[in-house]
Amino acid sequence: MKLKDIAQKYSKDALKIHKNLNNKIWQNETIKPRILNKLKLITDKCVKFNKIEQNIVDVIMIGSSCDVNYTEKSDIDIHLVLDLNEDSDEYKIIVLQCKDWNRNNFLIFNHKVEVNPQPTDSKTISKNAAQYSIKHNKWLKKPNYDFEITDEMYEEIDNTVKEIINQAHKCYKEKDGNKLHQIIKKLKDERRKSVATEGELSIPNLVFKTLRYIGCIDEWKDRIIKFEVTELLNRG
Repeated sequence: MKLKDIAQKYSKDALKIHKNLNNKIWQNETIKPRILNKLKLITDKCVKFNKIEQNIVDVIMIGSSCDVNYTEKSDIDIHLVLDLNEDSDEYKIIVLQCKDWNRNNFLIFNHKVEVNPQPTDSKTISKNAAQYSIKHNKWLKKPNYDFEITDEMYEEIDNTVKEIINQAHKCYKEKDGNKLHQIIKKLKDERRKSVATEGELSIPNLVFKTLRYIGCIDEWKDRIIKFEVTELLNRG
């Protein structure tokens, strides 16, 4: 897929704010029993496989799948809340274990289920973010149904998306996979920081979600690999 074709796919669908939660997962504000059981099965297997049962404080759902800004491409983000310091070796090992576990590509209604660790004193999750306890089957923080994306926000997001696509286009011309990788890294870093302070509906998070929704993130990752392969072949 050409970059210009990706840009033409840009749509406000990626930024749509719904009046209700995703009805594939929720019945009003109650998680559907079948979905709850599947999520428990996936997380229980992950926890037992990696032998981290003793560190679990809670298992929670965060992100757009328990909020009002979901799309058909939203992941179901599950966090294992651990009684561990995130700077500890044990925690870092669990991060890698979960990363490996997520390669199994578990899906519920085509929504990928991602399982990741989170320390009890996490500073990367906003207190305003919607959170649902899978372990205890209850809301820890309900979504903000009154949130609206203003015309000014749409314009800022649109301009930022176009600017980043133009930056990536320059990387294409220069066949520079390193710079393309830095673009993705910067997007992820800004997203993580903004979610921690402003929540799921922060501008950097919505910019990232838009780029992912229209296929840019996956396209850029594929292009980085192609650049690396070409470079290796040229060395030979």
